[in-house]
Order: sequence, then C-alpha cells, then structure tokens
Amino acid sequence: DGIPLNFTATAFDTSGNQTIVTKTTFLFGDTPP
Repeated sequence: DGIPLNFTATAFDTSGNQTIVTKTTFLFGDTPP
C-alpha cells in the first residue's frame, strides 16, 4: 500500500445514467477490490 488518495469521479452506467463513483487509490498502486 501507499499513500491513500480519495477522489470522486463522474461516470455513466450502461443505461446512460449519471453515477458518482468514489474510489480510494494509492500512490504506489491500487489495493485489491
């Protein structure tokens, strides 16, 4: 693990609906889901 970086992204699902995706990533690579 590295330094945790939280960010929010706007995405669209397969139906074209707008969804907000919050993800925690790490500076040295993502953790497993």
